[in-house]
Amino acid sequence: MKSRLRFLLLAIVVMTTTMSLLAQDPPNVPSRWGAHLGLNYNFSGVGYGYWIDDPLRPSGQFIQMNLVDGTGLGLYGGLSYQMALLDNLHFGARLSYDNRSMLVKDDNSYLKPDGTYYSDEYEFHTSFITLEPHVKLYLGKRFHLTGGLGMGVALNQSFDYTLEGGTKVSGLEVGKADSVKHNITWSGFAGIGYDIFLSDNLDKQQWILTPFLETSYMVSQRGVDFADQGAFDDALSTVSIRAGVSLAFGEAKFDNDVAAMVAPTTTKFFRVTPPADGIYSKRIERAGFPLRPFVFIDKGETEVPNRYVSLSKSETADFAT
Repeated sequence: MKSRLRFLLLAIVVMTTTMSLLAQDPPNVPSRWGAHLGLNYNFSGVGYGYWIDDPLRPSGQFIQMNLVDGTGLGLYGGLSYQMALLDNLHFGARLSYDNRSMLVKDDNSYLKPDGTYYSDEYEFHTSFITLEPHVKLYLGKRFHLTGGLGMGVALNQSFDYTLEGGTKVSGLEVGKADSVKHNITWSGFAGIGYDIFLSDNLDKQQWILTPFLETSYMVSQRGVDFADQGAFDDALSTVSIRAGVSLAFGEAKFDNDVAAMVAPTTTKFFRVTPPADGIYSKRIERAGFPLRPFVFIDKGETEVPNRYVSLSKSETADFAT
């Protein structure tokens, strides 16, 4: 019971602190560098094409295109940059490793003697280095909409093929001799994000954590034969739902009032501040001070020695150095 109560109190403190931070208006950070990491949930449509040389599949595969032919998971991560164009409009760019791998099944192209279809598997291993320029439209200080385009350079484009009841053939190329292998792909993406400022609002150096959720559509992963295929993305296209988080840093830009509050402190021991009204005064004084403000008496004596000259009260008025 006590442990549950402690956990509940801790949760309340964390939630209260988080809500307090989110309730404050964050500082203006016009330029940011960062890194991001996420996961792609890939699902794909694979159009008509000669993916394999198999006499049992004489006229291509995936005759009936289906956008949910296959699914899979892939890593997404890299570096990012963001700069403010307007108060609510930012420009950004990402350089990312983008994995679009998935397992695809073709189970409606070729009939068996019993009237059912063969079920063949294509395990795609496709990954790219993508450059994604984009814009962020802020609806407030933290929440934003993101949209942009991407160009990908292929790192790996291969698949493993398994014929139903047959052996597995590994390492086949996505682009075959009778089709165009595309080393450059194109994509578009859109999503949402939310900035969480980890630093104190008055800190010059700001750290921003941004969870995001996006969808991306990549085409041109394999060439298309328009004599037999009717669309640009018939050969291989990937739709990915992407979730991740980015961590960025940048210098805050303060207005004059806030800048005065966060001015760097001096390393001096004291500071001289002139009067606010600019009025100064000067006074000259002359005073005498003894070199040693002590009287030395011989050991065992109780009277002032004769080496000192004693003045009476009346004589002090005429005394001068």
